[in-house]
Amino acid sequence: MSIATFVVNLDADTERLGETRRQLQAAGVEFTRIAAVNGKQVEKTCAQPALEQAGRQLTCGEVGCFLSHRLAAQAFLDSDAEIGLVLEDDLAVQPHAKATLDALARDWRRQSIWDIANLARPAKHRFTQLPASQWTGPKPIFRAHYMPVTTAAIAWTRGGATEFLLRTQTFGLPVDVFIQRWVAETNRGLAMLEPPFASRDDDSTIGYDGRRRQPPFSRASRQRFKRLLRNHAAAARNEKETRKRAK
Repeated sequence: MSIATFVVNLDADTERLGETRRQLQAAGVEFTRIAAVNGKQVEKTCAQPALEQAGRQLTCGEVGCFLSHRLAAQAFLDSDAEIGLVLEDDLAVQPHAKATLDALARDWRRQSIWDIANLARPAKHRFTQLPASQWTGPKPIFRAHYMPVTTAAIAWTRGGATEFLLRTQTFGLPVDVFIQRWVAETNRGLAMLEPPFASRDDDSTIGYDGRRRQPPFSRASRQRFKRLLRNHAAAARNEKETRKRAK
């Protein structure tokens, strides 16, 4: 079973792509480049959903980032691979990256409980370790009832990528926030305490051009607070149910 790897990169960011290529080649990981969408050059068709869901307009970078991840998910589905690894071009490859990807390729059929795996930010809240019968990787992997936010490195199953595209024909949240909410509903996410990728020191140019801190009583802050409460409540229920079934 193969993993297809895609790197999302703006046309102008040749130096970032060069560093990413150097690190992935050193780790023995081949990839296909996906030309990232420049959010400043697309019409914001998500204005009303964003006001309803986020309580604010999405930034140009957030729109471009979401559209870029949709392109990457479609490119994966257009391939013959069973797992699609989507990387942003500000990643740092960790020493156990290749061994983790090899384990994902070996073991994914024994983990039919996931749609998406966050491979760049450690799980911090509400997670349950997969047993050794389901995972042979170098570092433990967990069901992430509360998904970490970031899309620097995510892995899709074909079912997960298909559902992602169906659910996001219109969108009103940043892509990582959408994924966190989605996984809180479905309980079909994975994450690690020691992920195989991390973000480099330089900020991503794909998606974060000013996700500003909102005033405490603004509409956006109120929407965020409500969303976090719902996510935590759903994650708590999912964690309890998962542990109950494991007994």
